[in-house]
Amino acid sequence: MLVRKTPKNRLVVTGSFASSKNGQMDAFESLLEKEYMLLLEFDERVLRFDPQPVAITVPGITKGTQRCSISIDG
Repeated sequence: MLVRKTPKNRLVVTGSFASSKNGQMDAFESLLEKEYMLLLEFDERVLRFDPQPVAITVPGITKGTQRCSISIDG
């Protein structure tokens, strides 16, 4: 599950990358991120990749009244 959407921004390079490994359009927020996706796309050892941070719910750990999630970036 993605943590956030990539916003459109006129100050930095943003866009979409057509990934055949992921079977979808993946958003990027910098040229470095786009080039890294390109490297992952052509690396034969990579089966698929998550372009944005994901949330992982840890069972039994709560934060206040809500369940705690850990956000993992790349």
